[in-house]
Amino acid sequence: MARSTLSPERAAELLESYVDEPDLVGDDEVSRLFTAAFRLFVHRARQGLHPFAGDVTATDVVIAATAMLRQQNLEVFELALWQSFGGQPWVGADGRE
Repeated sequence: MARSTLSPERAAELLESYVDEPDLVGDDEVSRLFTAAFRLFVHRARQGLHPFAGDVTATDVVIAATAMLRQQNLEVFELALWQSFGGQPWVGADGRE
């Protein structure tokens, strides 16, 4: 697939502009954008990137985490097991587990 001439900085600005008017973006497009951003983040998280650059509430995180776990038919317990049995444990903002 050919790369767009849209810079990552401009793409981020465009996405942020839709936060105040979310109905301008269809459900399919939101899912595609989230999937692409999610996969990019996972790649970078393995290198130490922290997930949020702006204001995200605990409620926002719980809603997103719950939706992702539900889609993949996972329970929070399974997430905890994965982290304790060889998965990459969460590293806090202070750099410690």
